[in-house]
Amino acid sequence: MAVNLGIGYEYEGLVITSIDYKPSPTKKRPDRITFTGATPGHESKRLTSSSTSKSDSNSTSTLYQHNQTHEDAATFLYKCKYISGPDVKGQRVFEADRLSVKAAHKEFVKRYGKECKPLFAIHGFNSEPGTVMKKCKQAQGRFDDDENNSHDEKKKKKKKKTTTAIIPVIWPCINSIGLRYHVDKNENVPEAEKEFKMLLGNAMNVFQSKNLICHSMGNQVLRRVANGNLKFDNIFMVAADVRHDIFHANYINSAMNRDAVEKDGLRIYRMLSKHTTGPNAGKPKGKIYCLYNNYDFALALSPWAGMNWVNRLGQVGIGSYNDSWWRPVVGFKKFDEKRLVHPMLYGYTENVCAYDSLSWKDYKSHGYQWDEFAIDFYKSKIEGGERRSAVVSRSSSSSPSSSQPSPVQKPAPDCMTESLEALSSMLFCDRDAKGK
Repeated sequence: MAVNLGIGYEYEGLVITSIDYKPSPTKKRPDRITFTGATPGHESKRLTSSSTSKSDSNSTSTLYQHNQTHEDAATFLYKCKYISGPDVKGQRVFEADRLSVKAAHKEFVKRYGKECKPLFAIHGFNSEPGTVMKKCKQAQGRFDDDENNSHDEKKKKKKKKTTTAIIPVIWPCINSIGLRYHVDKNENVPEAEKEFKMLLGNAMNVFQSKNLICHSMGNQVLRRVANGNLKFDNIFMVAADVRHDIFHANYINSAMNRDAVEKDGLRIYRMLSKHTTGPNAGKPKGKIYCLYNNYDFALALSPWAGMNWVNRLGQVGIGSYNDSWWRPVVGFKKFDEKRLVHPMLYGYTENVCAYDSLSWKDYKSHGYQWDEFAIDFYKSKIEGGERRSAVVSRSSSSSPSSSQPSPVQKPAPDCMTESLEALSSMLFCDRDAKGK
């Protein structure tokens, strides 16, 4: 669905980006930059044609000119504003102020207060900056209960203080249209990894109590940048496009060395912040939460077209058997966390069945990360308190013999129809079955 922003649209909060940007200072704004969603993620491949040299020193090449005018590094941004270009995906030009990590934290506290917790949100496949920011802005309204939009004048006057503030983490993926899914996964994600690693280090822990949500292919970014020095209270993996056994003992123990991709699950676990005092000292404060949907249309084709025969985490959840190589078994996928999940992680993962909270018309949904039931769940874990909407969740400390609730209120999808719908949306190209 096309999203219109309108010239002058502004995201008032903080943003992190790995999109190459152009320094465009003014007298009043020395740190002003501009960027566009059309900027490729892997410029050395996207901006080099077969007829030109691949050398950065070739002054006539598009790549050389790009590198001369753009910064190739991740950074915090503040007050991102749509200033020019057609109001079309990938063609909008934005301006913003570049901030250091320290300056970003200072601005965050100034805007929201010391008690507010940041929720860093890494988007997924085929997402343009303007669209991401607009969706995050709408989600922020739901986090704040939208009391400011109430018809009750008393509620308008008593504006609720923001206790959780979303910080979008955007990376270039405008090339990923239809059959270009592999460009995001095999070129843009590694490029985002390189740039985010330069930013996401110990300095980020100036945000002392923070949380992380990753949607779809954003979980590929997560597994690549996972670093035990960067801490989050909770990690939410939503519709995750990573192999389903990333946290399983057998997969982790198959690693040939400590830097192997099979260790990514442990690296993600080590990002959980820990208690420093009291009876729980040394233990994680929160968990890794997996929101999954057995009927997820966008992930349904991965075991086929990806030719890896490995179900995705966003289809079946953590601690689930891959007993159906040809397609996920909808409603029958059994959990056995105690046996399957690595012992270091056991007790610190929890599955959330999104299917039971989706409407009949949306039961194949992949993009439910900002639905009301999902936000309600995030809030319950970040801010505490009871959930208002019903969400079926299972902790990895639950009985391993239990299984997912069998869906009965929605019709089972036809296998061929679901596959054709997924194929029309994207083509998965996971050629590396070992790591992906």
